[in-house]
Amino acid sequence: MGEITKDNTLIVMAGDGRFPYKAYVSEGFKTVLAYKQTGSFTRILREVCFRLPLLPKTVWYNSEIKRYAPLYIYVRDAIITRKYLLWLQKLFPEALICFSYENMVGKARHLKPDQIPEGIRVWTYDSYDSEKYGIRLKKSFTYFQSCVKKSSEKKYDLLFVGKDKGRGDWLKKMEKYLNDNGLKTRFLITKDGKYAKEKPYYEKPVSYDQITDWLAESRAVLNIGMENQTGITIRDIESYYNRIKLVTTNVCVKDTEIYDVHNTFLLKDDNWADLVGFLKQEYVPSAEVSWEGHTIEDGLREVFA
Repeated sequence: MGEITKDNTLIVMAGDGRFPYKAYVSEGFKTVLAYKQTGSFTRILREVCFRLPLLPKTVWYNSEIKRYAPLYIYVRDAIITRKYLLWLQKLFPEALICFSYENMVGKARHLKPDQIPEGIRVWTYDSYDSEKYGIRLKKSFTYFQSCVKKSSEKKYDLLFVGKDKGRGDWLKKMEKYLNDNGLKTRFLITKDGKYAKEKPYYEKPVSYDQITDWLAESRAVLNIGMENQTGITIRDIESYYNRIKLVTTNVCVKDTEIYDVHNTFLLKDDNWADLVGFLKQEYVPSAEVSWEGHTIEDGLREVFA
């Protein structure tokens, strides 16, 4: 295989509502949705069709992909099925296909590593999953330069945006503690799914464009990792490229260039008082933040090497 370029590489995703789709497109990458875009009712029909073995599947596949002749295909995992990957292999027999878990394997809605067709490279950002399932580990973290906005007047001492995932009540308790100690916060907690039981503090999801506005207006961002999670996540990376402080439960961040002893706080259940002091301190400017090795092109070169 030759050099990886924007012309010979295709990004495949399941939906255009999540920020990576728009970011890939804005940075010039050929990006295709795996499935036809449908309304709520037809999405339910699609799900039923995918779950029943005798019903046709390809009728839901986005035929726009046939316009391309890629050498490299990078598939992001959300609701991608084994049959879709087999169809992709048949459609592009000469292409090298990589499948990347963008969440921990246990959160994958359809595919587990042993269900992915032979011949497709499988990657994860999380070292725990890499060791448990024997799949390739991405060694570098990547981000979109188009998502970094110019820093503006600071409105919040700490920002959190995420789904409940069983941590909502704990987060609201911590937020109250911080507010009672004179800190300004913006915590947006959403429910885990459409049919999850409502809680009074749940808010509607917002666009990633809104989140990047809040990042530019915040002094720190909060990352609460999942159980056993050891990989660098989007919240960690956001702190690095927005040059704001990071509050995280992910102790593994200490082994990366994201970690700065002055600007990183490792959160535990019993150190909230120390967190207040940390947040009241100013961000300490450190070495110039580098994109070298962390652009989307760099990430693609790593997985296709």
